[in-house]
Amino acid sequence: MAITNRDRVGKTLDILSDGLKVFVAREMKAVHGERWRYAASDALRDHHFTDDGTDLVLDTQALFLIMWDQWKTVFQRTLGHSERNYVSELREVRNKWAHQQPFSTDDTYRALDTAERGREATIRLKQIIGRIESPWRPADRDESFEIVRRRLFDTILDYPKRDAVAKTFAQFYQDNRQEFPRDCHEAEYERRLKDAYPIHPELFDRLFTDWSGIEKFQRTRGVLRLMAAIITRSERRDLW
Repeated sequence: MAITNRDRVGKTLDILSDGLKVFVAREMKAVHGERWRYAASDALRDHHFTDDGTDLVLDTQALFLIMWDQWKTVFQRTLGHSERNYVSELREVRNKWAHQQPFSTDDTYRALDTAERGREATIRLKQIIGRIESPWRPADRDESFEIVRRRLFDTILDYPKRDAVAKTFAQFYQDNRQEFPRDCHEAEYERRLKDAYPIHPELFDRLFTDWSGIEKFQRTRGVLRLMAAIITRSERRDLW
């Protein structure tokens, strides 16, 4: 059976995605450090989280969304206007492909040419920069907490208020250490209180640790749905 234009475009997007995944992760990490997934998650859709919630699904759509959302902060440091145009055009190609729209021969050649130019640009950049590629690793527990928090609440935190709340809790645990587990009155726990704010980290622990063993409970995605329902109901009852 002859390969169709749509098949050619799909295969090209798959090949491009394989190369972009490492590039995007590396560039994001160079700016955001180990917490780069937090920034990336703002641009992504629900289906860009793995079922068990331990990582992000960096498919072609996700990669283009991250590059477009983080262009000024991350990618314009190393890529130029031409590469931004490639990203814009390839986003349109990917959306057309995903919605089962037909590709003419001219459309196909243009898509393949743009993908190749984009691939060559990242290869040249890799050779110039010469950074060591770090192995891919899943998001850890605290990173998963942050992904949930950023998707449920305003990303612009009132940091003085957060710090005051965390300090109050930490001091309370210190003053009543005989009533609480040992880790609650350690200095590290105050940091966890800040990272999880405005949710208590113990709630996250129960959901990610205890509930993760429940059949069909999908960790990050399951926690997102559950917390969204709780917050919505609390707001309706003026409890939040």
